[in-house]
Amino acid sequence: MSPSELPELLTLSQVCDVLKLKKQTCYNQLAKRHFILPYLKINGRIRVKKSDLLAYIDALEVRG
Repeated sequence: MSPSELPELLTLSQVCDVLKLKKQTCYNQLAKRHFILPYLKINGRIRVKKSDLLAYIDALEVRG
């Protein structure tokens, strides 16, 4: 999924798909309060801003 196709607020499943993580890994990190991204809770559901996800991915890029 390209960045332009992503919605502005992503579900936890979408974030896991983009980062190639298992959903259980993300839920475990949330439970331990070690989730790698800032998130919102809307009606009890986790949402991540697209801009936060893209910034995280850019920070991972190795420049040399």
